[in-house]
Amino acid sequence: MSYATLPITGSCLCEKVKFNINELPKRVGLCHCKSCQIKSGADHIAYMVVSKEAVEIHGQVKWFQAIGNSKKTKQHGFLSRVWY
Repeated sequence: MSYATLPITGSCLCEKVKFNINELPKRVGLCHCKSCQIKSGADHIAYMVVSKEAVEIHGQVKWFQAIGNSKKTKQHGFLSRVWY
């Protein structure tokens, strides 16, 4: 049973970057690796796994690769410019 409706939509706080996800997540969870702690400023972040083809991103995102504690490569996306 799923309570999510498609598409899943969202944005950053300033709404310069918006996204649509057109499939239900394959997995959701919390990551406590050092890379995610640095990114979030907290002891964890929430994440979900979907296929790349299901994601539409509108706006400029700057991507950084990081290696998690699992030794797997992951992508962190940030606004490409600070909007004050």
